[in-house]
Amino acid sequence: ACEDLRELMAEVGMETPGAAQEYNKTRFASLVEQVRASPATTPDQRSRLEQVTSLYAGVRQENGCHLFLAGAWPRQKGSVLRQNQQHRLLRRSQPFAQAAPTERRTFRLRASSALFTFNSLALKRESWSDFLTWLATLEFVARFTATMEDSYHSAHEGRVHLHFFAEFNRPVDWTTLRPVIFGGITPNAQPTRARGPRTREAMDQGHFYCYAQKVGTLEVATSNYEPWIHYTVKGPWLDSLWSAHKLSHQTYLQCQVRTGFIGRQRQVEAVQMHEERGRLLEQQAAAEVSLQRLKGDFKAPALARCESWASQYQEPKMRYKFLILRGGSQSGKSTLAKSLGDIFGLGKPFIQTVQDAEAADLKGFDRQQYGYILFDNINSMEFVLSQRALFQANCDVHQLAQSKTGIYSYAVWLFKIPIVGTVDMSATWDSREPWLAANMHEVLLDGPCYLPPAEP
Repeated sequence: ACEDLRELMAEVGMETPGAAQEYNKTRFASLVEQVRASPATTPDQRSRLEQVTSLYAGVRQENGCHLFLAGAWPRQKGSVLRQNQQHRLLRRSQPFAQAAPTERRTFRLRASSALFTFNSLALKRESWSDFLTWLATLEFVARFTATMEDSYHSAHEGRVHLHFFAEFNRPVDWTTLRPVIFGGITPNAQPTRARGPRTREAMDQGHFYCYAQKVGTLEVATSNYEPWIHYTVKGPWLDSLWSAHKLSHQTYLQCQVRTGFIGRQRQVEAVQMHEERGRLLEQQAAAEVSLQRLKGDFKAPALARCESWASQYQEPKMRYKFLILRGGSQSGKSTLAKSLGDIFGLGKPFIQTVQDAEAADLKGFDRQQYGYILFDNINSMEFVLSQRALFQANCDVHQLAQSKTGIYSYAVWLFKIPIVGTVDMSATWDSREPWLAANMHEVLLDGPCYLPPAEP
């Protein structure tokens, strides 16, 4: 437990006092709190910290089959399964919570292969050649794959860590990691868990984990055991690394796994589109914040002419009038239309830039997310007249994007949803058209509807 705690302290960039000693309970608890309070500690490291704390307290970790409690039960001849069964019986009769305070855990690694991770501030890019030279001296290793990676989540710029996956000449049974201490750094050890026919596949996956060009990979070396030459790379290995954001989209598709390639390509394209949209929305939000400084207050007469339209939504009606803001270029009609939610408490607008579109596109409209609909820059009154019921915001369910097959059609319910449109003076528009005159609330903007921005 003390050794694991020192490794976590090194990962988060803390000093590790007592590199070869055990801490008493007071010192151990103090160091745990320091790691827990460190802003550099990641959620994964906090989870590992709780496991270390439980280990020190004497609570057995069910998934730690390679760890045994010294003196908890006598060593018996027979299989590991029989020993575990005896241990479970002992737990029922003598819970660890009531164990004698003299009981202590000892580390034990029993495996035919394992992944070792070295994480220390002492590691530098120049350590790679020394690391490979040291690996070549490990006579108990049959084959290995090693990598150096950038610790890009670390608060320390330029920090690196090392992995190497090793297959042993014969299964090891270690109670210490002294055989694999490199440069005074004790690694974290993760043994291969698979048994039977799946052991070979699990070992190959361990080799590939170190061989793959993950995000942050700096160096890779292997003892003549390469993927696609000496073993087959499985698609789920790539899926796991990509889902954990350890593989870039490009590397994920470049890996030569032909089965399921079309599905993976579609997934990557969908994720790239989603990520690109997210980046655009972030840039848009940042631009809107900077543009707020350029906006002046809206003129009272323009707001007063919109107020009677906004008040109609305070009570249910069979139909509602839609608002048309009509004015020349730079009159501020679009800016005013996008601000109506803040002015009258309508919520966030769903915006479609119409121009020459023939029909409304409301596939992305969600009543839970948006408070009103803005059809911006309508070039022709036919856009409104061809879908009159929709603009009345009545209680009907409207079917949009209809075709002969109907495979792309969808339904929207716009009851009591405020609908706003902006129309330029150069657009094809006749406010005297009988249906428009009866169903719209038109506000004409003779000039800018806003005041000049205040001087900073």
